[in-house]
Amino acid sequence: MLRLFTKDIEVVEACSQFLPWLILMPLFGVVAFTWDGIFIGAMATKLIRNTMIWSVVAFFTVWNIGLYLLRSRGYDTDVNSIHLLLAAYFSHLAARSIYQTIRYRRVQMIPD
Repeated sequence: MLRLFTKDIEVVEACSQFLPWLILMPLFGVVAFTWDGIFIGAMATKLIRNTMIWSVVAFFTVWNIGLYLLRSRGYDTDVNSIHLLLAAYFSHLAARSIYQTIRYRRVQMIPD
């Protein structure tokens, strides 16, 4: 898949370690972004605000714990930091998806 974007072997080798994250990204993102569209269309702004608060908490929790673990074990490298950033972003997407799925039944849609 990476060879569709570039023919440079060094770039393909450097990016290949991130390929699992890139494959999983649409699976995590589609649920979160679909719910966002539904709730924004329903004008459920408080729910969107609360969703973002919880998802930011999830992001920074994973980020800070991961950073602590990387540093305490001496693995503080650029590559590991990128993996940590992607893991934190996935926790952000997962928190959005889970929270909005749970809250779906409580939203009262505005009649036409």
